[in-house]
Amino acid sequence: MNLTRLLHFFPDNFFTALALSICFSLAVYLFALVRKQIKERIKFLVLGIWYHFSAFFTKTAAGRLSLRRYAAIQLAGVSRTLHVPGVREISLEIDEIYVPLMLEVSGSQNRYNHINLLSAGNRLQIIGDPGSGKSSIAKRVFRDECKLAQIKTGQARFPVLLELRKIPIRDKNPRAAEDLLIDYIKSEVKKIKIYQAVECFDAYRRRDES
Repeated sequence: MNLTRLLHFFPDNFFTALALSICFSLAVYLFALVRKQIKERIKFLVLGIWYHFSAFFTKTAAGRLSLRRYAAIQLAGVSRTLHVPGVREISLEIDEIYVPLMLEVSGSQNRYNHINLLSAGNRLQIIGDPGSGKSSIAKRVFRDECKLAQIKTGQARFPVLLELRKIPIRDKNPRAAEDLLIDYIKSEVKKIKIYQAVECFDAYRRRDES
């Protein structure tokens, strides 16, 4: 029996089905080869989208659920008063007795007060004679930021008021000292009874660093 006569035994749709079967098998094989790469790329894309959306929603939720509460607690805490030593020691309300100070920057004509002080730079050192108002302006700036956090969480910073003499940093390595400082700030923030305090702090810190 020659090949032509043998082919008459098979219907025409048999060859169509055979061709489709071969194409399908080939497609499955090729897909198996590239499946891992496709899976990794899709995963990378999904994680990228999730990162940006989660960062936005985390900051929004942190502001609404935690930062406002944190700011309210801080406004009612030790920043509310200024201790005045003397024969009769008293505590005065910062918001009532604060007298605006004008700060000068060495070598510059710019003048700053508690309203625009933070625009002078990321790291500021205020120096002056004892009783000149250094603690007062630090507390006033802190309270202003807390008030802003209650109104505009999206624009606010995460305000923290610390005394440098109380920070236990001994390492002379700048990078190690920075990590120790961040850990110390987190430990202090964690003491405030708000929802996910440390996560809220991290969300705002990541935003300010970006």
